[in-house]
Amino acid sequence: MNIKLSAPVVIAIVVLILMVGGEALVLTSDHDSFSSSVTHDGDYVTVNVDAHGSHQLNAVSLKGSYQTPQQVYIYYDESYRSVYDDVNVAVGARPLDQKSYVNMMVETLKVRDITDVSIIDAGRLAEITSSDGTDIALICLSGAFPDTVYDGTEDSRILDWISSGGRLYWAGNIIGKYIAHTDSVETVKNGTTLFFGSECVDDVETKAYTKHEYNGVTEALSIINNNVRYTPNTYYLPSYSKYLEFGYTDGDRFSSIVVANGEGSICVVGGVYSDYQRIDMAQIIAAGISPYTEVVDSYEGAAIGKKTVTLKEGDTVYVSLGGDLTVYGKLHEVD
Repeated sequence: MNIKLSAPVVIAIVVLILMVGGEALVLTSDHDSFSSSVTHDGDYVTVNVDAHGSHQLNAVSLKGSYQTPQQVYIYYDESYRSVYDDVNVAVGARPLDQKSYVNMMVETLKVRDITDVSIIDAGRLAEITSSDGTDIALICLSGAFPDTVYDGTEDSRILDWISSGGRLYWAGNIIGKYIAHTDSVETVKNGTTLFFGSECVDDVETKAYTKHEYNGVTEALSIINNNVRYTPNTYYLPSYSKYLEFGYTDGDRFSSIVVANGEGSICVVGGVYSDYQRIDMAQIIAAGISPYTEVVDSYEGAAIGKKTVTLKEGDTVYVSLGGDLTVYGKLHEVD
């Protein structure tokens, strides 16, 4: 039997294959197949990379960034309610629900040399946030904090933990608006103010098409998500706020933003669940981007086999291979 496919159908099939193949490449790449190192030489840093083939190379010298977190926790508890939007996926693609997102995030971080990752429930989250948060990263994708750490007041355990030095990475809904219980979800009036000092987040569904290139982070990290839904409107952030914005912008909101909170910070990556959102969040965590990060110098180009580049000296250097489809990432401290 001969089957004739129209041009649009053929194009759709090719795109689907590329999308699935690209995801498989990112999630199955062996981090140990690649390597990188840095040496300090006066006011410069020499970066040596072994790409084992041909890949796009991005190397960025940074100041004011975080070091690699001692531990990364991902909150996921099926016994507690979540508040996030259903996601439309291509025909034949796996559903992008919270469980699959969490599992893919673990692998996406591993590609970037982040291997100390634990998936925790609401009880364990309460234990972790009872201690100092310095050098600890917490990813929350549920759209709501469980009642074990958040009660809608300034005395909430999660707020103390962030202020002590914790790094919160948030996606999925309006931060602070919901408290999750095992059998219900409670809405908090002005909950976002507890985290950002104002009601600066809305749920308008929108994408942005202007790349924010002011501070160099967007290009250096190959940021690709352009959805600004659920990210703070910087116009309404308090004047004392310290933040770093990057990605794509509609003028007031940015697809990624890191806002200081006490000794810690809150990073919001915009939009509903998507592969682009997940990849960007992993890049931000792996590169140690903080509200105080400055790009000192950067390089973007091809790496065929072994490659050496020289950058102006910073505190850290983040090296990645593969561009939008990163197959390797590693953060180096500059001695």
